[in-house]
Amino acid sequence: LDTTGSMAGTNLGDSVTRIDALRDVVRNFHAQLEGSKDPGTRIRYGFVPYATNVNVGHLLEDDWVVDEWTYQSRERVEDPDSIYMHTDWRNWVTISGNTVDTTVLTYPAIYNPGSGETVAGSYSCVGSQPINTYRNNDTLLSETSEPYIGPPAGTITTQHYRRESNGNSYWTSLDGTTCKVQKRVHNDLVQEFDKVTYPKAESTWLYGPVTKDVTNWRTETDGCIEERDTYEIYSFLQTVDFDRALDLNIDAIPDPGNAATQWRPMYPGMIWERALHNINARNFRSDPVSYSGDYFRPADPRYPALIACPTPARNLAEMSADEVDDYLNSLVVLGQTYHDIGMIWGGRLLSPTGIFADENADVDNKETTRHLIFLTDGKTEPMPTAYTAYGVEMIDQRRWTDRPDPLLDATIELRFGIACNEVKKRNITVWVVGFGTLMSPMMKRCAGDGHWFQADDAAQLEETFDKIAKSLAELRVSR
Repeated sequence: LDTTGSMAGTNLGDSVTRIDALRDVVRNFHAQLEGSKDPGTRIRYGFVPYATNVNVGHLLEDDWVVDEWTYQSRERVEDPDSIYMHTDWRNWVTISGNTVDTTVLTYPAIYNPGSGETVAGSYSCVGSQPINTYRNNDTLLSETSEPYIGPPAGTITTQHYRRESNGNSYWTSLDGTTCKVQKRVHNDLVQEFDKVTYPKAESTWLYGPVTKDVTNWRTETDGCIEERDTYEIYSFLQTVDFDRALDLNIDAIPDPGNAATQWRPMYPGMIWERALHNINARNFRSDPVSYSGDYFRPADPRYPALIACPTPARNLAEMSADEVDDYLNSLVVLGQTYHDIGMIWGGRLLSPTGIFADENADVDNKETTRHLIFLTDGKTEPMPTAYTAYGVEMIDQRRWTDRPDPLLDATIELRFGIACNEVKKRNITVWVVGFGTLMSPMMKRCAGDGHWFQADDAAQLEETFDKIAKSLAELRVSR
């Protein structure tokens, strides 16, 4: 199921959104199949919501996922050419006296309107406050110096002081839409502290690959994954090496000792895209870059579609109407359209010879028919700045480099076609439904004559699923 952001839209002539129309149709489809099945017939259902990626982590065994992985991220590093003397004030101890804090005045804050949709409005405090009468007197009691290992190496000096304080200090704070003027009274306060001075280097960000221990991924991530090792494929005329294109290998079971064969958990919060400053920039850098500021990150809360993690996929099982209804109600629509990852994982969940072979085998010597219904409401629509099942496309370059032939969308469609052929090789019937969108030649070739449908509205979608349900019933009778 395509659960990209456009599924929240409404087709011309409909009164419900596409995702709600889909929910209604699938409920009816389930009821129709269950109502027409013969005694002793087993019908199982599975779901793979897809957008920018898929959420399948909960279906994977621990050994199928790497223990560590390298992400396009950043680390804080010191600049050895910018050494300065840094001072800390430590080990404060009160000897006698005290301080008392009170609020002496409140007044409404001033509202500052924002500029359109990009900058929100804010509140500020512009009122006056009393003049400080606070005074302190510091007395040096002792001083020591010793070598400092660093880095950077040098001398660390510790000066022990006594401070005597009296008087009042004032400050203004913002509490929601209210400004508060607060006072601190120093009543013969006597304190001792250490003033510590030592060499320090200015630090900056090194943007580049960062390796992370991901053994806690089940509790630290949402369950979306990065795909296994692969390589760039340019044309249908190429012979695909499925020992290298492990993402397109529907059946290969991961080798726990070989990270190339395992899946990798997605950590969106770690990803930084050098050397981009905004979502529309194109100046990607594959080499590490030192920069003191922030480059663009797909986890920027303004662009949730760039890291959208769909509703978790559901493995094949017999399902009641309530279970189907609960699952459909859990679907969330967000993200870009990457058809290939949906087809790949739909095939993996159905294959009788893959990672779920034990679950998908025939039962009691009865032949099992397998059907994959692929529904989408739009064309392939990637974004180079999205964090996907293939990392950051223009930096990681696992299946595509920034080239005009093929473009990223053409690469995704090519791999969708390859994945579709692999699914059909497993004796799985593929049906493709375009909902509120023109069917592309890629989708038509995947399904083949008689197995693709174009539904322009909810009524036509209902008719389409009714036809598919009747076809499945006829297949059961004929066999």
